[in-house]
Amino acid sequence: MIRSEQSRQSNKEGESETCWTREESPCVRLELVDGSWPILPYAQMQSAWFRPESPTETLELRFPPYQVRIAGGNLRKLAVAFQKQAVESVRISTKSERMSQGDGPTWIASIEVEEDKQDAGADESAP
Repeated sequence: MIRSEQSRQSNKEGESETCWTREESPCVRLELVDGSWPILPYAQMQSAWFRPESPTETLELRFPPYQVRIAGGNLRKLAVAFQKQAVESVRISTKSERMSQGDGPTWIASIEVEEDKQDAGADESAP
C-alpha cells in the first residue's frame, strides 16, 4: 500500500502500519524477521527484477554487495515505487494481514538479504 495522508491519520488513531510505506527517501529500510534492519541507499541500487509468478510474486533488488529478495503478493506497486525510489521501508506482513489481503493491496511474506562475497571481496582488495 502507498502510505498516504489518510493512512498517516489512521496510524495516529492506533491502527497498524502498512507492510511498506511511500515517502521521498534517499534510503530504504528492510525490516527482517529477526528484528534487524539494514538501511540501503538508493544511490547503490543497480537493478530490480519483478517476477509476477503465481501464487507468490518476487522482487529482486541488487544493492552491491547485497542481493535482496522480497516475496509476497500484489508486488507490482511496490516494484514501481522502488523504480521511483519512493519506498521508505518494507516489513513482513502479519499472518492476519496476508489472510485478509486476497487480490487487494501488497503483502510481504519474506525479505531475504544476502551478501555477494565477490562484491565484498572486491572492496577489501581495493587500495
